[in-house]
Amino acid sequence: MKKVIAQIYLWILMILLYAPLVFIAIFSFTESKVLGSWSGFSTQLYENLFTGRMQESASLISAVENTLLIALVSAAVSMALGTVAAIAVTALAAGGSLPDGVSRIGDVEVLDGVKITDLKPVVDTLVSMSGDSEIEQTWNRVSTTVGPVLGNPRGGITPTAGAAGTQYALFDNGIILDSDETQARALWGTVADTWAAQGFDLGPLGLPLSDQYSEGDLVRVDFQGGYITVDPATGDVDVKLT
Repeated sequence: MKKVIAQIYLWILMILLYAPLVFIAIFSFTESKVLGSWSGFSTQLYENLFTGRMQESASLISAVENTLLIALVSAAVSMALGTVAAIAVTALAAGGSLPDGVSRIGDVEVLDGVKITDLKPVVDTLVSMSGDSEIEQTWNRVSTTVGPVLGNPRGGITPTAGAAGTQYALFDNGIILDSDETQARALWGTVADTWAAQGFDLGPLGLPLSDQYSEGDLVRVDFQGGYITVDPATGDVDVKLT
């Protein structure tokens, strides 16, 4: 049952990304000039497009403009829903390593086996600790105050098209995220893996609001939707939603 739930979750993400494109492609093979109205299979629209008769039909031009507008809006909405999570799901699917179950940690369900390293680098140029970006300055700050907990960079700063303007950089043992809604924050180790398993930025926790800090005997990180705590002595992890 857990495996089925995990598969459903990932397929929903994929459908949100690609369904609008499939919808537009299907309805391009009909004579109707209104998107969503099916009047039978036809290649007439493509014939008009490539034979030059498209200029003779103002209504066809209008239909093409509407189609392009809907495609742009659909793509923007889909990418806003996915952001970092969409990139991670694509990498998991391409690598044939989709999770085979779900379990519960505190208040959230997590995908078994998903780790921050499942998010693959997109930009080849490596970030530099001496760089001027918020992400590079955060790497420098964390390395200075905590040590080399993030490890070496695995890629450059990767932007996403989400509404929050999120961008990130990957490391051997973690990730640094920056967005219009939050400051640049670093996640590493168990906290980073737990954040990834609950759905990356699409999960109920959302984006990080703090770096790791001590709370009694625990290590804690605050997020938009809650917080993660880890007991360094036992390795126990807890997730609470707020």
